[in-house]
Amino acid sequence: MIVPMRKVTIMGCAAWQEQLLTAVRDTGVVHILSSEVQNKAINEEELIRVKANINLLEEAVSLMPRSAGTGDGAGESLADGLDCAEHLLTVHQRRKRLNKEINDLQDEYNRLGIWGRFSPERLEKLSDKGLRPRFFMAAAHDLDKIPAAVPVFQVGRQGNRLLLIILGLDKAGCELQEVAPPARGRAAVEIILADKKKMLAADNQEIESLRRCRPALLRSLKEQREQLAFLDAGRAMSHRGDICYLSGFCPDSRLPELREVAKGQKWGLLIEKPAENDPVPTLIKFSRWSRIFKPVMDFMGVIPGYQEFDCNGPSLFFFIIFFAMLIGDAGYGLLLFVISLFFLYQGRRPRESFILLVILAAATMLWGAVTGTWFGIEGIEHT
Repeated sequence: MIVPMRKVTIMGCAAWQEQLLTAVRDTGVVHILSSEVQNKAINEEELIRVKANINLLEEAVSLMPRSAGTGDGAGESLADGLDCAEHLLTVHQRRKRLNKEINDLQDEYNRLGIWGRFSPERLEKLSDKGLRPRFFMAAAHDLDKIPAAVPVFQVGRQGNRLLLIILGLDKAGCELQEVAPPARGRAAVEIILADKKKMLAADNQEIESLRRCRPALLRSLKEQREQLAFLDAGRAMSHRGDICYLSGFCPDSRLPELREVAKGQKWGLLIEKPAENDPVPTLIKFSRWSRIFKPVMDFMGVIPGYQEFDCNGPSLFFFIIFFAMLIGDAGYGLLLFVISLFFLYQGRRPRESFILLVILAAATMLWGAVTGTWFGIEGIEHT
């Protein structure tokens, strides 16, 4: 059912603004209604900083599996979540850069395969002796075009491509493709590649150790979100002279609690029935039976408006019938029933989902028995 709400306005001295906001936050019974006129007294820099912290923490949490931090991580859980998040993202960005560099080096290493054990240092020694070899790329059938008197040396081969050193090119003609020697050989690339892989392994190990800080990250994320809600509430607060006031909505059942807090804090409290055009939030209280339909409603993302009819109960009834008719086989319903009962009595969570599966399976068995359908065997239908 949709919980009835009341519109409340809390008033107090402007000097009590921070204490009022803190008390409302701690009470947790008021859904604050945003004001069109934002409170300029709220520090915009603080608001930007909190939002940036939330983005930072959310990104850090997204890098960790849900199972991270479930072991003995008492020391890590007491760590500062923001520091852990910054360090984690720094290591993660470095790891991404190392992965890219390793892939580029691996591509370079593969491209240098045709050059064999080429070394720029050896090429410099030849240049010092007055020899300046020129390298050419050619296909195997291009060798016949080179005169026999021209010295040709094969440096490497890759498939049908040949890397050649040809002396006296002027005599041979200039039909072949000349290529420049690489800046480094495969041996140099191997050394750099090995160093990068060691650095990547160290970063991977560090990230594994940082995953134990997941409780600290979640705790800091919760604190920053609460701080953001606090600042947003401050922006929604209005002022009239020395009086500040805040409007929102409170469930009927929590009004006595709010009255007690207002009496203790010496607030002014105005309680009204919401107008038709008020943006009243929807709070749904599930009954024992409609609660089992909650996973389906959460999956669909359907939430009725405050002035609308709560269709959870009827939807559950028709969903069960539709599911039973859609499967329509008592044999498969029996299999689903047994499997659902097994996981239900194993204590698996969420429990409501398995209870719903048991009901759906029972309805499927009943419908299949009425229609005489068992594992799709046609003969049983006519007996």
